[in-house]
Amino acid sequence: MHRSALPRPTAQFRVLDAAEDEVARVDWAFEEQKLAVEYDGEGHLTRLGPDRQRMNRLQAAGWRIFYVTAADLHHPERLVARIAAALATR
Repeated sequence: MHRSALPRPTAQFRVLDAAEDEVARVDWAFEEQKLAVEYDGEGHLTRLGPDRQRMNRLQAAGWRIFYVTAADLHHPERLVARIAAALATR
C-alpha cells in the first residue's frame, strides 16, 4: 500500500469511542474516512466470537471494516483498488 496513491494509513491504530475509551486496536486505519483495514489470518478462525464482538463495537463507533486475507496479498494491485473504492464510498 505504501507505493500506491492511497492516503497513508496508521498502523495499529487505537479506535476510541465518544467517552475516549478504547474500542479496539486495528491493523491499519484511514482515520479521516473511519475505515479500518483488518488482516484475517488463520488465527481468526478460532476466535470468531470475540472478533465479531470487536467488529460490532467498531461499527457502533462509526467505523467501517475492510477485511484482507492472505489470498489478497497475492494481488496487491487489486487489493489497492478495492481499498480505494472503499475509501471513496462513505
